[in-house]
Amino acid sequence: MPEEPKPKIVIRGFPDPAKSPQHYYDRYANEPEFKHWFDSIFAEYTIHEVVGYKPTHVPGFPDPSYSPQYYIDRYNDEDLFKAWFDRQFSEKTIHDVVGMTEQTRMIIPRWVKQYAQMWSDDEIGDKRFIDGIADLIRQNIIVVNYNTVLQNDQEEAIPSWFKNTARWYGQNLITDDDFLSGLQYLIEKKIIVI
Repeated sequence: MPEEPKPKIVIRGFPDPAKSPQHYYDRYANEPEFKHWFDSIFAEYTIHEVVGYKPTHVPGFPDPSYSPQYYIDRYNDEDLFKAWFDRQFSEKTIHDVVGMTEQTRMIIPRWVKQYAQMWSDDEIGDKRFIDGIADLIRQNIIVVNYNTVLQNDQEEAIPSWFKNTARWYGQNLITDDDFLSGLQYLIEKKIIVI
């Protein structure tokens, strides 16, 4: 039985549909900082699995040196390309082939769940937990209005009710989205000040 491919995953703004898979392959090969970031966020995936196109029955199509947006624009603007595509892929849309309609989800690095569990069990303090959250914000995994996020050296007390949320998250009783929604709320209400 053939191995089922892993679902393609993305985080908000990555990969950019205006950039080609080749752009990201080159960055991964040539920029150690980008490679480190990618490997820490997408630990169980290769760069090709995350930013690359799925193989099709047409050799060389789609070409990884062209962006998904390039193909979508051609499909929308060029009648000959549209007719060719529709003959070749009668069961799929251009979005399906270039990977822009797949189920996507923001992923949270595994260490966040461990941090949430450790924090809820009082094994780490609020400051260390907040530092981990700040890293998620810097990586745009949690998107907040930066006007509401203040720099602060004080150790802010996080309400005790949120420890239950963190505990449930650490025990897989709530989803990533539920946990992120709680964090987003605390940050926007300035309960967590970063």
